[in-house]
Amino acid sequence: MPRKPTSIGSTPKSIAARKPLLFGNRPFIDFANSSYCPEETTDPLDSWIGFLHFSVMSGTMDAASADKLAGFTGPETNRALTEAVTLRNELTDLCGHVAKNATVPDKAISTLNAILQYEDGGLRLGTASGGFSMSFTPSRGSAMQSLTAIARSTADFLCNDQLSRLRACSNAHCPLYFYDTSKNGRRRWCRMEVCGNRAKAADHYKRSKQ
Repeated sequence: MPRKPTSIGSTPKSIAARKPLLFGNRPFIDFANSSYCPEETTDPLDSWIGFLHFSVMSGTMDAASADKLAGFTGPETNRALTEAVTLRNELTDLCGHVAKNATVPDKAISTLNAILQYEDGGLRLGTASGGFSMSFTPSRGSAMQSLTAIARSTADFLCNDQLSRLRACSNAHCPLYFYDTSKNGRRRWCRMEVCGNRAKAADHYKRSKQ
């Protein structure tokens, strides 16, 4: 049951350290990538507050909504975290299928629809770049609604983006995915300064030995 809205507090260092990993260019990809935990980071799904901090940092939730959801405790948050793990596993599987052969597992659709049923809110008119824009604002009335923005991000990708631009990092030892927004569509690495430079160094070493 929810209690009085509280605050999620300052972002733990182990969650803040994940910010450089938010390079997927789509919220659902960043969420799928969150199972990867390099040194000094923790899995954001280890706790309810950790998940809320990650959601704010990755842009699927604003701070006010997170503070409201921080007031939920007990079985409802435990269920939401369990569903979050299931959703992340499904999205990782979806990313793998799409990156490999541009296909979407049927199971992913049913999982997304099960999450989208918790969506509740309304449209809001705003201004953007000198004009106007319309956006959906969720009510955030239950713990399960913490997952709906991730499901909507996935649905928007499936409906509007090019499946062929969802890629796995070309480093065979890297488990991360990204959506290629480059003009020429030839991005290969999750991060050039990490996997890209390692590949260049390995190629240079190989050529020097030859």
